[in-house]
Amino acid sequence: MVTRGYSFQIELKYKAFLRKCRVVETPVVFPGRKAGASKMSKSFLLKALRDVWRVKFMGMRSAALKEFFKFAITGGLGTATNLFIFFFCADIFDLPPVPVSAACFVIAGTQNYLINHQWSFSGTTRGTKPSIGRWLSFLCASLAGLGVNIGVMTAVLGCCNPPYKFIAQAFGIASGMAINFVFSKFLVFRRKNDERQAKEI
Repeated sequence: MVTRGYSFQIELKYKAFLRKCRVVETPVVFPGRKAGASKMSKSFLLKALRDVWRVKFMGMRSAALKEFFKFAITGGLGTATNLFIFFFCADIFDLPPVPVSAACFVIAGTQNYLINHQWSFSGTTRGTKPSIGRWLSFLCASLAGLGVNIGVMTAVLGCCNPPYKFIAQAFGIASGMAINFVFSKFLVFRRKNDERQAKEI
């Protein structure tokens, strides 16, 4: 919770809305109350207006950070899978490295897609099953991230000439991951209108 006091009602309704719940109002009648002044001061009203924006942006930031960390962990697992399969096939069995690398990309990408669907972006994929279309979109997003990775790495090496080349690669990986996350969040794993289900509370 990011709010205090009566503003918790604002946050509660907003979180219910994000979970696609249907919020209904049940009036409360106080038959014994004839007159009186509100306990809410002008400063409280101003605070409530500010809390509306706090709930909106802090909630978005918190959710996005959680998704990004999950996405990064999933990417690390995919990298480990990629390297393990590549080592096993190219080094142990001496298979051609280029087709092996392509196969590793598809296998690791498929693994990442399934984990992201079930875990990283579970808030928007809940109640849906993995699909071929989303899988292909995710692989395309991964290729876009790879392209940004190589582009940034090359640019850093050409412009800054860092003392160690892995520094340029680190910038490239970070940039590629950011692009891949944005594409995945807003294109691949976005919530579709026909997937929204309302629940009455």
